[in-house]
Amino acid sequence: MATLDATTLEYEKPDPMRYIRVHGPMHRAALGMLLTGKPNGTDAAVTQFVNFAKQQNMNIDECWAACHLDLIQASMLLVPSAGKTGMAFLSAVPMRKQVDTMARLIAAACTVQDGSQIRIIQALMESNQRYELLALEQAGFKHLAHLIYMQRYITAANRTGNSLNLGPNVQVYQWSEDNRQRFADAILASYEDTKDCPALLGVRHINDVIAGHMAAGEFDPKRWIALYEDDKPLGVMLLNRITHRSALELVYLGLSPHARGKGLGRKLVQHAMNITADYNTCQILMAVDQENEPARKLYQRMGFARGEKKTAMIYILDDKDPSSCDVAG
Repeated sequence: MATLDATTLEYEKPDPMRYIRVHGPMHRAALGMLLTGKPNGTDAAVTQFVNFAKQQNMNIDECWAACHLDLIQASMLLVPSAGKTGMAFLSAVPMRKQVDTMARLIAAACTVQDGSQIRIIQALMESNQRYELLALEQAGFKHLAHLIYMQRYITAANRTGNSLNLGPNVQVYQWSEDNRQRFADAILASYEDTKDCPALLGVRHINDVIAGHMAAGEFDPKRWIALYEDDKPLGVMLLNRITHRSALELVYLGLSPHARGKGLGRKLVQHAMNITADYNTCQILMAVDQENEPARKLYQRMGFARGEKKTAMIYILDDKDPSSCDVAG
């Protein structure tokens, strides 16, 4: 009779981990793992972060942990934000053998989310986070873009004395609820043949996109403009103040195809610099898709310095009800 041994059979060893959403003392311990690499809920860094989250009205309830014998081995925080998006933050993955555990944790947390409330979960990885990036890929995240962060310091001397003059046929609209549809149409027109994170196109309703842009910092309707020519959308420029910093962020600048290549982008960037000077802020910042060569070259010509680069990953949820999940206190 033939015999079977372990080399004959293919099987998976049972996963000893539990992947759970945590509350109470385990919540703080999971935050400790995320912030310091140790599951210590009494660490000062945890208290400081919890207080910061309260001040910013940040929801940090969606915290997950991979546990073995009730000891936290890895953790993940999913922070929901406006526009049906969420941001994923991971504890460090220093070794290749820990990738599978983190990947299972990420998948456990993401697959139970309500797609009618969160459509996109994003994660930003630095160049040295190769194992974290691998875990995201194994969990179903897709590459969105390599984002290059650019900035320029602004002084009064950088301000041109000219107002935004785009010709007699161009109408400039500031944001208002009455102009919501104008902004929506102008943003959608700028998406045609765009090189700016094209994988995001069509994933969310345009009103969710606008809500997300509004929530990126401190919104002021006077810093948002939409451009039209003979009732045809040309583009938009959206500037928000960065909370607790003397800086503005160019949240979005986009032009429709027939408005590109005519110097309009340069005029809008200069207008953004003028606004920055007018608000007595000293910096203007933005993130640009590495593949968006026209935008990168424009910002470089306008004196913006290239900073760090991060890899943006996204997980797109179906519009469905959430599944059940374990909860631990």
